Amino acid sequence: MADEETANLLRSWGLSQDVMEKFRKNDIDCRALKELNEDDVSSFFSTLGQRLRFRSGLKSLHPVVQPVVLGIGPDTPVSRPTLLDIANFLIMFRIVR
Repeated sequence: MADEETANLLRSWGLSQDVMEKFRKNDIDCRALKELNEDDVSSFFSTLGQRLRFRSGLKSLHPVVQPVVLGIGPDTPVSRPTLLDIANFLIMFRIVR
């Protein structure tokens, strides 16, 4: 069952009681909340405004990581790493040889 912490969080984001009830019925707690994908999000919200408020709130839960080692600043656009990027990272930190 969705917990009171989740309900308070959704309420603080300006989401309706109807949305909170859907989360409760689907047993979505704060931990599960962070794992929702775009299809899940679309099924829970009937309006674009609710989806936008939810996405904005969810972004606030995920702190932005700024890897200083790679020289990425707060205004640097970040894209998904390629397999080569991952391989270089693993080699650089001697995780693999």
